[in-house]
Amino acid sequence: MVFMKMIKSIPSFFYLLLLYNFILILGQSWTSDSSTLKFVLFDLNLASGKVISFYIEHILLVLGMVILYFEILRSTRNSLHTVIDHTLSTLVFIGFFTQFLLVPSGGNFTFLLLTLMSLLDVVAGFTISISNTRNSQFVTPSELTR
Repeated sequence: MVFMKMIKSIPSFFYLLLLYNFILILGQSWTSDSSTLKFVLFDLNLASGKVISFYIEHILLVLGMVILYFEILRSTRNSLHTVIDHTLSTLVFIGFFTQFLLVPSGGNFTFLLLTLMSLLDVVAGFTISISNTRNSQFVTPSELTR
């Protein structure tokens, strides 16, 4: 039971960071370029006759946007673990930012956007929590007995 609570408190962006690095390690391009991300997964034929090619990096960006939505939704809840959640989200952002600055495979536009999504998660989480705290009404123990 405690293990499941720990897994739930890990930010979803951490799993995205792991997935990004796992894809690069599989393609053996973690320390060099990010050519693995340019692999075409599938093509989509539109009614206009245009063909859209979906690369791995496009799927990662879409996944990042979906994760951002759910992380912002998750930050709207008030619980005792809110501070831990924000701390872990901040640590994940630091991991993204560090990889962006120091690892060659992180120095691309796709990873920059994923890093910015992680930053937005951190900022939105803190902003929503502060707003929820400001709007909540505090009840004193003497008011509970009435």
